[in-house]
Amino acid sequence: MGRRPKNMTTLQRIEFVEQQIADKEAELKDLKAELKDLKKKKEEEEMAALYLEIQKQGLSIEDALHKIAAE
Repeated sequence: MGRRPKNMTTLQRIEFVEQQIADKEAELKDLKAELKDLKKKKEEEEMAALYLEIQKQGLSIEDALHKIAAE
């Protein structure tokens, strides 16, 4: 929605502001969904990097877990 036209009645201004709020709420919902997806992707990338490092070290998952628990 663009700029607010001049010479609006009070009712028109109310409707205009209500529409702006609805638009912003929809945008916020979209941004929250995008943030959730990005956090999930980051976690997956970190898990993949951790698994690669475990493999480089020649450890099994169980061995890595024992080493971490022992620290």
